[in-house]
Amino acid sequence: MCKLLKCTTGKIILLQLSEQLGNAVYIVCVDGVKMKYRRTGSVFRKDGEDVLKID
Repeated sequence: MCKLLKCTTGKIILLQLSEQLGNAVYIVCVDGVKMKYRRTGSVFRKDGEDVLKID
């Protein structure tokens, strides 16, 4: 996540975590901005992004 957001680990605060078998939801605070990320299997993405969209 640090590489994706181009920040240090000290700037990321985990606010909430929900893990189930094969997926998870992470709510984090990065420099005062609340963000939601999802993991499905091994795919990690920002909530709302279309992982099947090809540019």
